[in-house]
Amino acid sequence: MAYSEVFSRPIRISRPQVPVFLNRDWPVLAATGTVETNFNPDDFELTMQKPEFLLELKGGLAQLSALLQGKYGSRIVTLG
Repeated sequence: MAYSEVFSRPIRISRPQVPVFLNRDWPVLAATGTVETNFNPDDFELTMQKPEFLLELKGGLAQLSALLQGKYGSRIVTLG
């Protein structure tokens, strides 16, 4: 279990880890019945952001290269 240390001390997870934690790890921890929390998974709303695509082309007719990236808010992810 990824968060087994919660049984020995309080832990804090980062914001990007919350969706994975709530969907994968929380049900396993909650099933033990030994975890005390101050939240309910229904307190969270997970929404998908529509990406903005960025295409960078370099070169010319003889040789062309492309870099395709997805922009989600302020985060840019290289695709492929």
